[in-house]
Amino acid sequence: MGAKMYAHTIFIEGRWSAVGANLIEKFARLRYRRFVRELKWNLPLARDGIELDQFDNDSAHYAIGVTSRGDVLAGIRLHSTAVPTLINTVYSGLISDGPPRSHCIWEGTRMVVDEFLVQRSGERTALRRLLGDVVEYGLGRGVQKFVSVSDPFLERVLRSVGAMPRRLGPVVEVQIQPRVVALALEMHCSLGSLARLRDVALPMAA
Repeated sequence: MGAKMYAHTIFIEGRWSAVGANLIEKFARLRYRRFVRELKWNLPLARDGIELDQFDNDSAHYAIGVTSRGDVLAGIRLHSTAVPTLINTVYSGLISDGPPRSHCIWEGTRMVVDEFLVQRSGERTALRRLLGDVVEYGLGRGVQKFVSVSDPFLERVLRSVGAMPRRLGPVVEVQIQPRVVALALEMHCSLGSLARLRDVALPMAA
């Protein structure tokens, strides 16, 4: 049932319109629930049920998956690495060869799926749909690769939906209590990636 709820992906870039601001607020509330309440990340700028930081700025692009009723089902924040981003400033040490700074390499962060709206069996289907739309969006803008700050669990999930991420450095502890580890991943933005995300058969839920 959950997979059928995903209607389409809305892309927002530049300054926010009234509609865009409403969707980004819903996305920020979903981020707060997932990253602050559930995962206990230490995010100093998160408050009042909303998780936004210094990278939610005019350079950000947002891909937000919505239901037919306009509920936010999934989302991810995107930046060109030609501007300051999470991975080339705060987490620059995660990449062994140094952080990217290129209009052809974009960063994806704060990726999340609403587990309350999507049944567990449909969570990976929603993620696959979101990532496929993101790759298609990137292809239209000359993007060659996406990079992200991730963790080993999400790395496995990305592989299961056909994203084929590649590690750019070691796994590093970034928060002591509760313990949080992170690593940098790279995914090609190509027709091959798009085909895998559109066509790959999803595994049975563990």
